[in-house]
Order: sequence, then C-alpha cells, then structure tokens
Amino acid sequence: NGIDEYVTCGSISEIAPTSNVAVSLWFQAPNLSEYDCFVSRKVDSNNLYKVWFYGTKIYLEVYEGSSKYGRSIAFTPDSDLHHLVAIWDTSGTADANATLYLDGSSPTHTAIGGSGNSGCSTNFQIGLGDTDYFSGIINEVATFNTVLSLAQVQELFNDGVAFDLDGSTLTGSPTLVNY
Repeated sequence: NGIDEYVTCGSISEIAPTSNVAVSLWFQAPNLSEYDCFVSRKVDSNNLYKVWFYGTKIYLEVYEGSSKYGRSIAFTPDSDLHHLVAIWDTSGTADANATLYLDGSSPTHTAIGGSGNSGCSTNFQIGLGDTDYFSGIINEVATFNTVLSLAQVQELFNDGVAFDLDGSTLTGSPTLVNY
C-alpha cells in the first residue's frame, strides 16, 4: 500500500555484504520521507548493507565491522517511475566500491565514510530497514552476486521500460540470484 508494507525474502547467502552485490529495482515514490529504506540485508551485527533515502539523497551504506562505507546521490522525490541499481564491489574496502545508478546513469556520488552501525534485519528485505518503511512502490527487484557494468545497468534500465529477466540474459551473463 506504499505506507507500511514490505517483503522479507529470507537470509540469502549469495547477496551478503561480505561478497559482491548488485540490486536492481524500479520505484515510484512521490512522498519519500526521511529514513525510507528500499532494501536491506544483514549478515551479523558487523556486516550489513542498506539502500535508503534521507533528506534529498539516496544512500548505499555498507558496514564492515566498525567501518561504514558507501555513497550517496542527490534525488528529489517525484511521481515518475525510476530505476535504481546499487552495487557493492568487494575488491577493496573504501567508499569508491559503492556505486549507485539512477535511470541508467551514474550521477555525481558523495562518499559517506565514517563509523558505527545501523540496524536492519538478518533477512533480505524490500521496503523496510530496521523500523523504516518505504513510502511508495517498489517493483521488479533483481539481485546479483556480481558487479554489474554500466552497459549491463543501461540494459536493465532499457530506456525507462522495465526489463523482464525471465528467460533473458544480460550482456556478460552476470549471475542472477533472485528476481
């Protein structure tokens, strides 16, 4: 209903923040409010990731131990349908390993770094972080346990038309974990 509904997908080991993760989704959210969470996944109290909205930005946060990494991009809520891809690349441990794509492009990112931890469930959840529901509609969520290239992100964006992954293969054949 766009207010307090969410989906719990269970503890999916292939999309843990300790490995490469890419999450693709479509959303419409004209009434986003602070702390609205798109997706979240926690392995334990020291390893988690979440994609959420606060103020005028969308964040990808990854926690490894007491370190926080991630990026944010500017976003102003509107009534349009948007495509979002969040990627965590484990080839190192720095803010540069987090990438957000909005509507097929990678806007200017701001590193968020820091320390601390943020709550969320040990399950992969769509539309809920710790206690913060997503105020809008989320659709066509796909998870990959590989880092997607810009070309693959643009293929998923498909000029603003949701891309049916059933029976389809993306360029380079990334491993689709869930859809």
